[in-house]
Amino acid sequence: MASFELDPQRLSDLEAKYGKGVYPFCFADPDEPETPIWGFVKPLDRATKIRCADLIEKGAVGAGAMIVDGFLIKEESDPRILSDDKYYLGACYSVQGCIVVAINQFKKK
Repeated sequence: MASFELDPQRLSDLEAKYGKGVYPFCFADPDEPETPIWGFVKPLDRATKIRCADLIEKGAVGAGAMIVDGFLIKEESDPRILSDDKYYLGACYSVQGCIVVAINQFKKK
C-alpha cells in the first residue's frame, strides 16, 4: 500500500530542482480510499497568491484550478490529475491549502 506520508527527501529534492516553497498535496483516490494521489506545485508568485486569496475568501474553487493549471509540476505529480475530472477536482480542493496557510499566517501578525 502506498503512503499518505511524504518522504522528506523527496520534498528536499523537488525544492532543489524547482525552488524553496514547493507545495506537496495528497488526497485519497475516490475509487480506492486507501490509495494516495500525490501532486506537487511550484512556488507561487505574489500576484497569483493575491488573486487566489481573493477567490478563496469568496469560497471559489477557481483558486485551486488556477494553481493546478499554472503551477502543477506535471512530471512529478500523478498523471490522473490532468486526465480525469474527479482527480482534477480533488487536486483543486487540495492545493487551496497552500493559500489558506499563507492567509492564516498573515492574520496572526
